[in-house]
Amino acid sequence: MNNKTLVKDTTVKILSVVFAILLWFYVITEQNPVIEKTISIPVQLINQDYLQRNNMIIMDSIDGYKLSVDIRAKNKILDSIKESNITAFADLSLANVEGENRIPIVINGIPAGVESYKPSLNVIKVNLERRVSVTHPVIVNMIGEPSLGLAAMKALVDPADIIISGPASYVGGVQSVWVDVNITGATSDLNKNLSIRLLSKDGGEVTNVDVDTRRVNVFVPIGNTKLVPVEYDVAGELAAGRILKNMYLYPKEILIAGRQDVLDRISYIKTERLDMSGITESVDKEVGLKMPLDIELVNKEEKVRINIDIEEIITKTVDISGIEVKHLSDNLIYQPFSQNVKVTVKGAKSLVDNIRYAVKLYVDLKNANEGTNTVDIMWEKNLEIDILEVFPTKLDIEVKRREMPIINQ
Repeated sequence: MNNKTLVKDTTVKILSVVFAILLWFYVITEQNPVIEKTISIPVQLINQDYLQRNNMIIMDSIDGYKLSVDIRAKNKILDSIKESNITAFADLSLANVEGENRIPIVINGIPAGVESYKPSLNVIKVNLERRVSVTHPVIVNMIGEPSLGLAAMKALVDPADIIISGPASYVGGVQSVWVDVNITGATSDLNKNLSIRLLSKDGGEVTNVDVDTRRVNVFVPIGNTKLVPVEYDVAGELAAGRILKNMYLYPKEILIAGRQDVLDRISYIKTERLDMSGITESVDKEVGLKMPLDIELVNKEEKVRINIDIEEIITKTVDISGIEVKHLSDNLIYQPFSQNVKVTVKGAKSLVDNIRYAVKLYVDLKNANEGTNTVDIMWEKNLEIDILEVFPTKLDIEVKRREMPIINQ
């Protein structure tokens, strides 16, 4: 074989190899090309019991975490990938503070041969709040009025308290727990099983919390009524130099409710005892009532107040003129006189300051004769005033016979 033939054979062989490589590359790239595929998968939250053990709650929807994954691989590999084979999870044991927590996302199930993959999320944001429980008493809201002459008494609720649980911000939004009872036209005791309402500060209903029960049993006794007077109960001595001027209650009467046989034995309601020991000034205050067993106020909001009018006791000397003459015989007259009398009195300041209305001076001329009569100065006074001294104590009064007119015959 000559050289020319050898070169020709070698060239053919090289070209064949190149053609074979090109053909292989064509088959690989055209029949099984590298392409991209996007799949969507949910993010599973694992170790949720960790949060429960630490009294933490996820504030976001646990079903709302999803991501997409862009996968680059040969067509045949991509065809073999199913969304169910690829999983993503976030470990909640890594969340340990209230508020926002950023938790890494771990992706599993990416098969071998994948050139690359890129998730749309690398972390998820989880907002946590502390789980709390509080107890609220059940407030009974009476709707309407029973029949005339009857009254609804204090209701009994079972259970009396409701335990509310949930995120601290939601639980804190519950201001009160109410149960509505319609008593319109009731003539006898009511016993009902009713739903409760959780109310916020503005009166709206709160629903996104847990409660230990949503229904309660309510018993409402319906009693007879009676209007009775209120009597005060006071004890103790006022401070020295003080006097009790007046004392009264308002209202003076209250409407009470109870069984008729109990009402029949009640003629009045006393206030709680008020100790006046050492009091120096007037008092106007709310006072409690000593309510007999099984008796209630019809108006649960009604309040009784007591007013105690206290005054300072003072001593004062005043000049009083205008002495009255009494019991002088019709056939006698007296010489007008002008005499100021100094009177020292002791009593409540308001009376002493207006002594001319509280004390009246007079002389009694019942036994007067013609001429000069020396008589005692006497007085009439308010019972709350004490006369300590009168000066002078006597007056000289000139008396003469009344001149009778002469009648001509």
